[in-house]
Amino acid sequence: MDALVIALNIADLLAGLLLGNAAAAVIIPPLAQLHERQRESEFWRLSVNLGNLSGCALALLSLAAMIWADLVVRVLAPGLSHDAYALAVRLTRVAGGSLILVGMAAFLTPVLQARRRYWVPALTNALQNLVLILFLLILVPVWGALSLAWGAVAGSALRLYACYWKARREGLRWTWSVEWKDSQTLQIARRMFPAILGYSILEMNLLIDRNFASRLGEGSISALNFADRLVQAPLAVLAGAISLAALPRFAIHAGAEDWNSLRRDLLSALGLLLVLAVPSSLLLMVLREPVLELVFLRGAYDEAALAMTAPALFWYASALSFHGANLILVRVFHSRMDLQTPLILGVAVVGLHIALNVLCIDRWDYVGIAISNAVTAALQTLGLLFAVDRFTPLKLWGKVGARSPR
Repeated sequence: MDALVIALNIADLLAGLLLGNAAAAVIIPPLAQLHERQRESEFWRLSVNLGNLSGCALALLSLAAMIWADLVVRVLAPGLSHDAYALAVRLTRVAGGSLILVGMAAFLTPVLQARRRYWVPALTNALQNLVLILFLLILVPVWGALSLAWGAVAGSALRLYACYWKARREGLRWTWSVEWKDSQTLQIARRMFPAILGYSILEMNLLIDRNFASRLGEGSISALNFADRLVQAPLAVLAGAISLAALPRFAIHAGAEDWNSLRRDLLSALGLLLVLAVPSSLLLMVLREPVLELVFLRGAYDEAALAMTAPALFWYASALSFHGANLILVRVFHSRMDLQTPLILGVAVVGLHIALNVLCIDRWDYVGIAISNAVTAALQTLGLLFAVDRFTPLKLWGKVGARSPR
């Protein structure tokens, strides 16, 4: 199980870094402003140009992941046993081959969201998980762990088809040419590197946790992964949906320098998040064992695995509201095309997370990783609130419109 978790984490991370939140942060604001101004031909021309460039980059990344899968696994999970390492390499090659499917679906998602089309991207995520479950139920007896990797590939293909179908209905007409000297494309490309760097630093927390856990007892990686997955579900449904829906509105307000409206929408988004996330967090903390039993207790996931996962779930769930607030707060900077501030905060957060992992693991073993995650998320929220008030015209605790000293 640890080998499968590592393989799928690697594929998700690579695609997510190139065309995940980083792409949304850079692509949505200019596309949302074009859509708001009803410049449809320019909207689709820019989208196709960016899509072709992204496809080329993803093809190279997919090839590299398959060729150097053994090196990637060795670096990210040095504590795996010999058999688990060999399996993780095989699974990484299968998952790495699907990067172009995962990445292009991730690219089309912010294109649709810039047009305030949210249902199809949201439903395709659910369909992708459904396909993975079907492969798990039907093909595990035949292919073993490889069936889950191929299930991830099939789910990604379905997600890409659904997003492309919706984009076609919106007006997309794909052409296989690239305008290398297009000024808007070049401007977005220049912003992609700091955006990817900023998100890669934050995503490093996941890899750091897996690296630390691989050096602990067997099952530590899986216990942390199961707990994290349960928290990621409400986080994606609540905070993910709110932050993605808010970004186009934030970008339009920032483009018009309407700081009163931007602050109003930000506070509304944070208020809605707290109303939904706090009860979810408390329910997961209090009912962690019954929830784990209902969702996972079958097959190889036995009572011992549940006992390992429950304390980690308590601490991951305690940070649900903080992680959600961070997703929303960082969108304020993205709407203003400020990628430097989240990057600086990200570096500080990763350094803090590593230090806390070292301190907490000595006392609480693998559960210390979950505790470190919760404390880091809370401190990151405080840092983002301070940065929004200090370095933007919003002034959460002052007069709106005062100019930033930057």
